[in-house]
Amino acid sequence: MTLSASLFKQPAHVVVQKPRVVPLSGTVHVAERQDRTMPLNTTAQRAGVRYENRVEKYLQQMAVEYDYVLFSHVWFEIDGRAAQTDFFLVFPSNAAILFEVKQTWVDTSDQLAFYKYLLNGIGLTPITCCTICKNLTPETPRDDIIRSFEDIKENAVWQIRT
Repeated sequence: MTLSASLFKQPAHVVVQKPRVVPLSGTVHVAERQDRTMPLNTTAQRAGVRYENRVEKYLQQMAVEYDYVLFSHVWFEIDGRAAQTDFFLVFPSNAAILFEVKQTWVDTSDQLAFYKYLLNGIGLTPITCCTICKNLTPETPRDDIIRSFEDIKENAVWQIRT
């Protein structure tokens, strides 16, 4: 029996982040917890949730170590629309670091800009945005990759392999 070499080629996956429109005005407030559970139908979705849970534990340790407050999966509402951030750390000065977690890197700039607008709406400023991911892609901006919490900068890509 002979197996075709094409069976062993890496799949050419293309992951595209859906664009989000940043509202130009509107009152932002923290919303009640939304009951918007999505079914985890695929292995990739379940793996993504497991990775996000491991990242949360890691960020909790960082928050304790540096004496910051970590907020996880907070719902916001603006103009009747609801949105949920992954994580953000708040400093005593009301500055914050906003984290978006993806198992494989995708461009999250539109999503983070929208969430940044929401956090500004509740009085947090300045806000630094950071994408946390386990896997990098050829499109990942290499200049933005960081390896530790101390290196976080605007639009950083923090690769955490937990």
